[in-house]
Amino acid sequence: MSAIIPPWQARTDFEIFHGLASKLSELARGRLDTRYDLVATPLTHDTPGETAQPGGTVPDWREAGRPRPGHNLPAFALVERDYTAVAAKLAGLGPLAEESGMTVKGVTVYPRAEARWLADRCGTAAGGAASGRPLLDTDVKFCEAILALSGTTNGRLAAEGFARLAERCGPGSGLTALGESVAERRVVFSDTQARPVQVGASFEWSGKEGPERRYAPFTINTEHRKPWHTLTGRQHFYLDHDWMAELGEQLPVYRPPLDLASLGEHPPTAGVEGARSVTVRYVTPHSKWSIHSEYQENLLMQTLARGGPVIWLSVQDAARIETGTPGERAQIPGHRPARRSAQRPHQTPDQAHPPHRRLRPAVLRPQLLRPHRQPARRRHHHPTPLAERGVLTCLAAHPPPAASWPRWPWS
Repeated sequence: MSAIIPPWQARTDFEIFHGLASKLSELARGRLDTRYDLVATPLTHDTPGETAQPGGTVPDWREAGRPRPGHNLPAFALVERDYTAVAAKLAGLGPLAEESGMTVKGVTVYPRAEARWLADRCGTAAGGAASGRPLLDTDVKFCEAILALSGTTNGRLAAEGFARLAERCGPGSGLTALGESVAERRVVFSDTQARPVQVGASFEWSGKEGPERRYAPFTINTEHRKPWHTLTGRQHFYLDHDWMAELGEQLPVYRPPLDLASLGEHPPTAGVEGARSVTVRYVTPHSKWSIHSEYQENLLMQTLARGGPVIWLSVQDAARIETGTPGERAQIPGHRPARRSAQRPHQTPDQAHPPHRRLRPAVLRPQLLRPHRQPARRRHHHPTPLAERGVLTCLAAHPPPAASWPRWPWS
């Protein structure tokens, strides 16, 4: 939602998307109509598919027999897409939330009571694909649905999720009592308009939060004996998987910062006599004065800081370089204002003109492009050398002819 009412003929993003959906539905009649797609769903975390191939082995299909969906192949489903009803479905709450439930981190809850509440509060569609379903055709109604379907703002769902967790973690976990303590909590949209509202503890998150304590991650694991979301249920560092072992990444190891000069990047002090620079690893935890990367310019946030992006350096690295003009230098060792914020030129005026606002090249990790590598083998301790014209070559501006690319086993 916008911070202000859009002026004149401007519209909110919500209204724009609904307008696009309405026009798409109109144009789809007689053209797209209804189509069917075969959708592949990967074997995801916190599902039985996660242990479909035990031991971390990834056998070659040519050796292990034909692939099976849900085992060593994604699950497949035939999905009907009625393009003439896109706008109607976008403006209503569908029935699958009640029928199949909402699953978060392996825990499923059923918002049947919430669907009835939304129907009473927001009204129902009079006809079309969403006939009889709760309406979400305005931004306020959509916000009501978000608040009603989240355990952090709807204690009934939180209590139901904690009850499901208690069945797995045992009666001594205290999760049932935790659910009962938040069961009566409810936040509606008008509450958020009146004042900032604190959310409550929910099965959707790993931490606990309430009037008596601030949020801290993993407190549900440590205080209520909930297993960690790993194959062993415990914290561990070793990742027993063929692909990770092949690339030497089954254990966390130190990797120095990339040599940007060899990648065509040069520090801003290159060629400047007497200038100094340092190469550091860029770690981005939550900022103290923003919400993720947003709202740094918000007036309330700027009362807590100077509003510009900030980088924290070690005292040793900070002593080796100087950043910004003397008036910008912080008095605290290791605290420096950031100079690279190409999307916010009002904070860093020198970024408002080229070449600072050019597109930045992305550095890819070749191990994420797994299909172009040779099939993994068990107990490999070193990465297999890339075949000629392998992944790194395929990332070039002029890739090799298709005939020279690695072929799939079934092609």
